[in-house]
Amino acid sequence: MSARRLTHDEALARLDASPDMHAPFLTAMLRDGSTAYVANAPAVLHLFAVGDALIPVTTPRDGQSERSYVVSPTVHFADYSAAELHKLGHTPAEAVLHGLIAGVGACLRVSGIERVAFVNNYLLSTNLWPALALRDIHDLIEAVAAAFPDHAVAFRSVDAHGQPGLVGALRAAGARFVPARQVWYETAADIARKRLARKDMSRLARHRWQRVDVTQANAVRVADLYGQLYLDKYSRLNPQMTLRFFERAIAEGWLTFRGFARDGDPANGLDAVLGYVVRATGAAGERTMTQPVFGYDTTLPQHVGLYRLLSAQVFAEAREHGLAMHLSGGAGGFTQARGATPTPEFLAVLDRHLPLRRRTPWVLLEAVGTRVGLPLLRRYGL
Repeated sequence: MSARRLTHDEALARLDASPDMHAPFLTAMLRDGSTAYVANAPAVLHLFAVGDALIPVTTPRDGQSERSYVVSPTVHFADYSAAELHKLGHTPAEAVLHGLIAGVGACLRVSGIERVAFVNNYLLSTNLWPALALRDIHDLIEAVAAAFPDHAVAFRSVDAHGQPGLVGALRAAGARFVPARQVWYETAADIARKRLARKDMSRLARHRWQRVDVTQANAVRVADLYGQLYLDKYSRLNPQMTLRFFERAIAEGWLTFRGFARDGDPANGLDAVLGYVVRATGAAGERTMTQPVFGYDTTLPQHVGLYRLLSAQVFAEAREHGLAMHLSGGAGGFTQARGATPTPEFLAVLDRHLPLRRRTPWVLLEAVGTRVGLPLLRRYGL
């Protein structure tokens, strides 16, 4: 078997030699613990080597009530889903779904579903998968299942558009596919065909808010901008990245940051920031970017267009560097109008090794998600 769980010292040594942008972040979490960098993600981090790739796996850590969906199935499928229902508007369907989700949540809280090993979990909203040979995928499945025989094994950020081989291997292994959200992909060719995307990029040079360098001195402001959008405006169930995360991410290059200040003058301070990561995801070495950090000053008037500005910068980065884009979830109308392709993302769960009472909540989630959740994801882009 080519996949195996690394000891703590082996993991640190492999990470130290790895060119992956994620490696310094994983090293920091192994040394300091997950909540030093993502406050609401209490987890124990394990590292598996499969071929040349290093795959992080997290298991739950007790003793903290505030949790994000990146470490908790209950938060993801009950609490976060309930919070998203406002997108349906005040309709009879919303009231019915509130009742359904409340019932599902009550079942999950007493089911033991939290005992789960999340595979490829960087504690970020989107976790790009490295390109893995089919044999390596099968070995990884076997290695993680053998390492955590009392846990459900859940593969995060799985979709047929980005990882068709992984989806096929997981189906062959008997995984359940629980709908998680709808995500969006885009390429430079997509941008070239869409007038709105081209128009957004043409505004970059003329916009009053211009690009400036993001330095260590900006860490507090970057954390504030991320928090204003993802935590205050959207949900505190999103990953709560700490100031320490942003300080080290800027200093050590965990992410590539782009900041914007009024009139391009750093003295005016940052009002918008983007942080993205790139990895080779395809068998032919295709590179994909995703943006775990997006933030802007939400107190500024909407007509300033800072969200559109950040999105245009994503398009410009992709075009300049020849990258595909994983645009994560949300803002479906905005991204679709700019040429993006929607696809459902799943949590692929291996639970056949568990007793019936431990499999039951996953059966419930798969059934409700497939029959109710998936149609809603497609219709509303949740």
